Amino acid sequence: MREAIETGRLGIAAMTGLEVESVSSVSKSETGYLLTVEVVEASHVPSDRDILCSITAMLDPSGEVQEFKRDRRYRRQDV
Repeated sequence: MREAIETGRLGIAAMTGLEVESVSSVSKSETGYLLTVEVVEASHVPSDRDILCSITAMLDPSGEVQEFKRDRRYRRQDV
């Protein structure tokens, strides 16, 4: 599972052009994995004004991204 998660993280970063900051959740599905990550959409100074978003992706068993969507946007200071 760990390898699939890392492959998924790299795939999301490559597809969006955004840095994956953290993995929020992962669960096994019938077709692979459901992965939710947090990415920085816009960096600001100070960093508490950064705009982050949650992205949920469906991964196949090897971790390749099959589809993804942005779930929500928020400021780091709102967490």
